[in-house]
Formats: sequence, structure tokens, C-alpha cells
Amino acid sequence: MDFWNVLDKLEKLRIIEDADTWTDIRELRNKSTNEYPNDIESIKQNIRLALQYVFILESTIINIEKYLEENKRH
Repeated sequence: MDFWNVLDKLEKLRIIEDADTWTDIRELRNKSTNEYPNDIESIKQNIRLALQYVFILESTIINIEKYLEENKRH
């Protein structure tokens, strides 16, 4: 299953709110891992952007926990 299909499935399960935001997060991750260590301004900018996504990550963790609790198999 490719990334878009996974996001679509997670969105339908209401685990994530917006697949486009997760695409942005992935792009930031990819960009951040390919930054050169001497490009300090780009690194700082990427860290600032990443911090803006923390609340989305926290919300997603909560949604995963809820989903797992609601779909427990006894």
C-alpha cells in the first residue's frame, strides 16, 4: 500500500484529520534529513515548522489509542 492509500485509510478511520497535512509533515521530514549541516538558517526554519506539527502528532496518538480501545478484540 503506498503512502497516499495509507493516509486515505487513516483519514477514513478518523485517525488523522487531514491527509494533506501529513503530506506536508512527510515533505518536511524528507527535506530536514537532506539539509547540509552548515545551512543553519534552513535547519532552524525546519525545526520551527516541525514544532508547529507537534499538536497534530499528539492528536494523532490520542486518535490511535481511541481507535485501538474501540476496536479491541476480546
